[in-house]
Amino acid sequence: MNMDHERGLSLATDFRLDPEPVPAVVERLANGTEPGWADWIYPRHPNSPFKAFTHVRYFFPVQGVAHPSISDAWLTPLCKDDTFTTETLGSVVDLWHRMVENYRPDAEWGTRNVPKRALHIFQQHSVATTDEGVPKTPYAYPTLSMALEIKKLLPPEGAKWLFVRARAKQIKNGRFDAEVIILDQRMKIVAVSHQINSIVELKPDDKISQIRGKSRL
Repeated sequence: MNMDHERGLSLATDFRLDPEPVPAVVERLANGTEPGWADWIYPRHPNSPFKAFTHVRYFFPVQGVAHPSISDAWLTPLCKDDTFTTETLGSVVDLWHRMVENYRPDAEWGTRNVPKRALHIFQQHSVATTDEGVPKTPYAYPTLSMALEIKKLLPPEGAKWLFVRARAKQIKNGRFDAEVIILDQRMKIVAVSHQINSIVELKPDDKISQIRGKSRL
């Protein structure tokens, strides 16, 4: 449909994220001076199952999230000339929803622990070794189904920054749901997605080697 020509009843709901995310200013995120958020860049490697993640810079709250069922992240394209467009929102909602890892206290992949690892790598000259750069997890989380409703068109030139919150309502019998909300840098809703993900146990020989990555706070 042509959203520019949509007409119909509109009502103000005064929706806001609850709990509220850690405050952030995108200009400070971009230059590394936002103290509450850690900058994470995923390692690039031709054999990595995380290749889709490597095109984006992630910013995770240093102190973690209010509840393990939540994942909060600011995103911006890794290439300075790229932007997020309305057509790419389907990929954005499927990038980072690893809430299951938040329930494992020692998980490097969880939203709570990735910022700690990012800070550690930054303090070690901003270069991640193979062991440090790739979070280890015994599980993969393929998406089984996804519904996406676009609430607001992004500008024709695209957007440099998006905020994404994902939250699971139930994790049971090898599956979990995720409600994903995308907001622009003014915290206005851009899109809403509902997903079902499978929890697949990885075999030991699924490990990745010879990968290097970067991270900074």
